[in-house]
Parts: sequence; C-alpha cells; structure tokens
Amino acid sequence: PALTQQSRQRLVLALAAIAVHLCATTWSNVVPDLLSMSGAQPQCAWCIILAIPEQLASVVHTYVKTNQRTVALLTGAPALLAAALAQRPAEGGLEAATGT
Repeated sequence: PALTQQSRQRLVLALAAIAVHLCATTWSNVVPDLLSMSGAQPQCAWCIILAIPEQLASVVHTYVKTNQRTVALLTGAPALLAAALAQRPAEGGLEAATGT
C-alpha cells in the first residue's frame, strides 16, 4: 500500500535524523548511499539530503563547522554537488515544493 504524504514526510525526517546520528560512526558512507538511492526514489532521497542540515543543527551543541558529524557529512560534498548538477529540472522548469 502507498504511504500518505504525511507518512512520507515523517519517514524523510526520521532517515535524515538517523543519517546525522550515525554519519560519524557506523554509517560513514551516508551521502553516497543516499545518492545511490536517488536513482530509484529521487524525491525521497533528495528530501532526506535537504533535511540533513536542519537535523544536524538540532543535535550539534558545539561549533558546527568543527563537529565530527559535520566533518563526516562534508566528505560527501563533492559527490553531492556532482549529483545535484546532473539533475534535470522538472518539466516546466519549476521544482515542486517538498513540504518538509
């Protein structure tokens, strides 16, 4: 059965929170993994990636730029930028709002 929009949004935020919590320990390849997911579920994967900064800000209580989670996520920045640049705009040239 299909998930409701609200359930999808909750799942996106939950996965973003999990990504932030585990990126410096057991899930060091979080960005490449999410990018690989974008082939099959692009809207979900990109929404997770876009939600990561908000989730990171909510758990980091030190200077964000030197936090180990931030540093771990930044290692995926080149791949993230390359994938973002490779995306084609939606028809009509406008992207739909995600609601997250």
